[in-house]
Amino acid sequence: MIATENDDPLSHFLQEQIHGKPIIGLLITGIMALLLANLLDLSSISNLGSAGFLIIFAVVNWANVRLAEQTKSSRLLSGLGVAACLGALTALLFHTALQNAHDLWVVVVMIAVSFLLEMLYRVFTRPEADSERRI
Repeated sequence: MIATENDDPLSHFLQEQIHGKPIIGLLITGIMALLLANLLDLSSISNLGSAGFLIIFAVVNWANVRLAEQTKSSRLLSGLGVAACLGALTALLFHTALQNAHDLWVVVVMIAVSFLLEMLYRVFTRPEADSERRI
C-alpha cells in the first residue's frame, strides 16, 4: 500500500488555505487555464482534454490491475479498461494527425511537459521520501 502524497512540501504549499480555501493551488490552476484558453483554439483544448482523460483512466485501470488482490476486483475488467483507453487514445491521436497535425503536436507537447515536470519534481524532492511512503 502506498501512503497519500499529502506529506510532501509541494502538497503543503498548494493546499495552504486562506479562510478555509486552498487559494494558491486555485490561483495556479486558474492562471494555467487562462493561458491555455487564450493561446489554443477550441479543437486543441478538446483533444488535449480527451487525451488527458484517456491517459488518466488507463493509468487508474493499470493501478487496479496491479492492486487487484488488495481491492478485491477483477484484473480482467481493469485490463480491458486499460486496453480500451489505450485503443481510444490511439484512435484519437490517429484521427487528430489526419485532421490537424498542429493539434497532435499540442497534445504531444503537453504530455511531454507533464512528464518532464513530474520528473523534475521527483529529482528536486527528497529521494528518501519515496522509500518512506511504501508501507
